[in-house]
Amino acid sequence: MKRKVATGILVLSILISSLAGCGAAHTDTAAVAGREAATDTEVSAAAQNSEAASEEAQVMDETAEEGNHANGTPWLNSCLIGNVTKDTPTDPKQDFHLFVNKDWILDTELPDGYYSWSNYSAVAKDTMEKAIKMLDGNDLPGHDAKLVQGMFDLYMDVDARNKAGYDPIKGSVEKILAAESLDDIKALYLEPDLKYEVENLMGVSISTGISDADSYYVWISSPGLIMSDSANYLEENEYGTLLHDFNEEIFIYMMDRLGMDRENALTCFQDAIELERKLAPHIYTDEESMRSDFMERVNNVMTLEELTELVNTYPLKEVLEANELGYDGGYIVTDPDYIRCLDGIFTKENATMLKNYILVKFVLNQSSALDEDTMQTVTKLSNQYYGSSGDRPLEEKAFSLVKSILPDSLSKEYIKMYSSEEDRQRVEDMCYRVIDTYHEILSGNDWATPKTIAYALKKLDSMAVHVGWPDKWQDYSGLDIDGLSYYEALKKIGKYNMDLAINLLGTAPDKEMWADDLCVLECNAFYSNSDNSINMIVGMMGSPFYYSDMPVEELYASLGAFWIGHEISHAFDSNGSQYDLEGNLNNWWPEEDFAGFNERVKKMDQYLDGILIMDDYYANGSNIDSEMIADMTGLQCALKMAEKEENFDYAKFFEYYAKMNTSVSLYSVELSQIQGDPHPLDYQRTNVPVQQFDEFYKAFGVTESDGMYLAPEDRLIIW
Repeated sequence: MKRKVATGILVLSILISSLAGCGAAHTDTAAVAGREAATDTEVSAAAQNSEAASEEAQVMDETAEEGNHANGTPWLNSCLIGNVTKDTPTDPKQDFHLFVNKDWILDTELPDGYYSWSNYSAVAKDTMEKAIKMLDGNDLPGHDAKLVQGMFDLYMDVDARNKAGYDPIKGSVEKILAAESLDDIKALYLEPDLKYEVENLMGVSISTGISDADSYYVWISSPGLIMSDSANYLEENEYGTLLHDFNEEIFIYMMDRLGMDRENALTCFQDAIELERKLAPHIYTDEESMRSDFMERVNNVMTLEELTELVNTYPLKEVLEANELGYDGGYIVTDPDYIRCLDGIFTKENATMLKNYILVKFVLNQSSALDEDTMQTVTKLSNQYYGSSGDRPLEEKAFSLVKSILPDSLSKEYIKMYSSEEDRQRVEDMCYRVIDTYHEILSGNDWATPKTIAYALKKLDSMAVHVGWPDKWQDYSGLDIDGLSYYEALKKIGKYNMDLAINLLGTAPDKEMWADDLCVLECNAFYSNSDNSINMIVGMMGSPFYYSDMPVEELYASLGAFWIGHEISHAFDSNGSQYDLEGNLNNWWPEEDFAGFNERVKKMDQYLDGILIMDDYYANGSNIDSEMIADMTGLQCALKMAEKEENFDYAKFFEYYAKMNTSVSLYSVELSQIQGDPHPLDYQRTNVPVQQFDEFYKAFGVTESDGMYLAPEDRLIIW
């Protein structure tokens, strides 16, 4: 078992979160809001609130239209819906991604309720449809099957949720509204029925150590923000404004349902934003969290005594003990300065602001746990603010719920019914072929010293290979949701998962449970620093990424470069290179080699910084260099494999590689990714890697006068 998360709030909204993997650059549903509440709560709205929202959304749209979305250089941002038309010229020598994918881009329409679409989306939808068929109406045997079918049915029972309305949360809201003093706020933090549901100004999780991957620690950090990125509070920007206005309208609608007028609800929301504005200077921005030195910055290990000495008035120790997190082991405090600042927030003068902050965060987190009208309202607002249309089918949202809160139980049942051991073995065999090729790449490196290469090879040989699904799963035999309402079941499952996390403290990670913090039905793959492993999960084992009789060019472009080769390279990118072969943050580099490595990364960053995406938005090299290194090195690996093949069709290979990256997204999704995603936009993930290799130039006749040309001395290969 690698990691299990426990949060300071027992979130009742439905999770559709990205894995820490490499296919997670797309947001297919309303999760673009930065909260899960927008993910699965969707559709018709209260007229008094939607009118104001529509006016604000129109302002947003007009502002966006004033920009020049098609002004990208050196290439058009062809991922943005509307930038490519039938008259847009194509030439593989000028813009390879567009040349390969233009027809797909023009032919692709977003399904109702989606914000982007890609091959990841299509494979994930296929998995989802098979899982829904399994869940809907089939009486599967066994406890796990009973759990997932029971939760699926509870979500699908709209009549029961409509009948309950807002009754499930009225008692909690009344308790929050009754708080007047600082002592009352503290009581909310500690009350058994509320402590997991109210925002206590901290983010808490349980995970392995940064420099001690063999032990679990309690991680203490800052909470999630309504406007997502702390930078959005420090300087007004387009995406921050969108998040603010969207969440404000959801809250006002929900409080109207609870009997509060718009003016008072607006005051509460403004207080919550103002409190977060006070916290924001002490919270890492998204950009800071993507820097290569971030894990070193957050690796502050403390005892409980040292941690509690950071504050005087904020009841830190009492909050931890009330949540069963006061123990004699270690804490990783991601930013001691943030904890120190809580004394200045937790004051008598701020009591009303703290109450309103708790109220806003609590109510927003419930929107997917309530009735159909709330779901419809959130969907309508999502469509207005984000530019989407329609709504996902109810059964898709039910599947998303089950996948998020019972991932192991769902995955076990799916694998029994649909998965192929033969395909699993084929992918595993390919993993070891790619690892063998990495031996050649690392051994042939011409800038690192023998000491560095020797350790890199040792780390490569120590890499764990996980394919498909684990053979050991989380035990849910102690969980029973029979006879519970939807809301009650959500709370019980959430508490059960938190207890599982807390019980990890004092134990060693179980490496057989390598998928315990994710759902293997996600269409993704990832490298894990904490156990030096590549993880090729079953959710990505679908066409076009994998099918059993792939031609060698497609096999190498997908598994060799795009998938397996990409993930292995993360062990040696600007982040993974800081971890040793046992998964600990530990500098194993000679000083001169590390300086040389960083110079190469800096050169890449400078090149990426020059890519104009749209309007006045440029790529940020330091945000996306790790993924770009992985893209390039994966492609380098596949080309090394291709050298051994007779009559290898390089044009077919590169075209299939470009097809892997095809996607379309709404403007709002592009804004979100530019600001807070470590993945480059997909057209960049095609064009920048391919222009590093002579094989591409030869296959398509690229010369110095072409837009895809990059002079040999300017190329960016790291390894």
